[in-house]
Amino acid sequence: FRANLRAGAIESSFEVPALDLHSLETLIESLNSERDDEVLATLELLVAYDRARLVPALLLYHPSRAVVLRTCEILRKSGRTDYVSEARHLLEHADMDVRASAMCALGSLLEPGELRAQLRRERSPATRAAVLVALVARKLDRDGAARREIDECAHGGSTASRLALAGAVRLE
Repeated sequence: FRANLRAGAIESSFEVPALDLHSLETLIESLNSERDDEVLATLELLVAYDRARLVPALLLYHPSRAVVLRTCEILRKSGRTDYVSEARHLLEHADMDVRASAMCALGSLLEPGELRAQLRRERSPATRAAVLVALVARKLDRDGAARREIDECAHGGSTASRLALAGAVRLE
């Protein structure tokens, strides 16, 4: 079990026994690894064992882009709401994919005013698409502006904008 974690590999062709306390402790300790592949393998195991609630929101501060992106996805899908303050700082991240992933994770959790404020200030296609989709999904698009922008993007936007929109819709 430890060797597979250190190797960053998950052997899926054998029957995995239930997690005992020692194995669970090993998984949680592995989240502190400096090796991205070990952290990512640990995240996958926690998800596979239906233990996403144990993924620390502090992983959103991890230096690895891949770890942050996967953590955002896991937290968003988990139904948890205890990561808002940690994810909010990612909206200022230099990497636009990280910003977009954070926005997708926060889209259903931010207050309507804060969501609209993000739309006014965001120019990256991926993050903007995530905000637009969240506004429509939450029925906060009272004047129809978000839906019109989505339609304009879908029918005449740049390739990057259309791909960003498709990604945001898929994540929603």
